[in-house]
Amino acid sequence: MKKSTYLIIILCLLLAACGSGAAEGGAELVREKYRSPVKLAANITADFGDRAGVYSIIYEHAQDTGVITIEKPDEIAGIKATVGEGGGTLEYDGLILETGKLAGTALTPIDAVPTMLATWSGGYMTDAGTERRKGIRCYRLTYSQTIDGAVVEQQAWFEMETLAPVYAETLVDGRLVISCEFTELS
Repeated sequence: MKKSTYLIIILCLLLAACGSGAAEGGAELVREKYRSPVKLAANITADFGDRAGVYSIIYEHAQDTGVITIEKPDEIAGIKATVGEGGGTLEYDGLILETGKLAGTALTPIDAVPTMLATWSGGYMTDAGTERRKGIRCYRLTYSQTIDGAVVEQQAWFEMETLAPVYAETLVDGRLVISCEFTELS
C-alpha cells in the first residue's frame, strides 16, 4: 500500500514538472513572437482607486515604433499616439503635438499595452504555468519588477496554439490596476 502511494506521488511530481517545462518553453516562444511586428486590439479597464476607466485601443508595433489609436471612450476616439526610441507624438484631427521621450514609471491605461509588449519580449519572468482561460488552453506567464519602491507584477495568458494574448493584468503592490482583454488583428 505504501509503495503505491509513493508511486502516485512521484508520478504527480513528474507530471507537474512536465507542465512547468512546457510553460517555460511557451514563455520563450512568446518572447520571440513579441519581438516581431504585431497588431492588437485591447479593451482596457483601469482602476484609479476612486474611479475606473474603460478604454478600447488598437496597437501596432513595428521595428522600434508603436502606434496607439484610441477607439473608446468616444470623447477621445481617434487620438493617435506614436511612441519610439526618439520620443513620441500625439495626433488628433490633423494636429500633431510633440511629446518628447517618455520618462518616469507611472503606468497609464494608454501605455499599458506597449508596456506589456516590452515585458513579454524581454521582462523578468517569475512564474510560468498552463491553464484554461475562457475555455482556451493558455500559457500563463508572470513577470515582476520593482519600480520606485512598488512591486509591479504582470500576469498574461497566451493561447497555446497561436501565442495570441487572451488576457493580461497589472498589479501594483498586490492591487489590480490594469486589466486587458485582447484580440489579435495580425
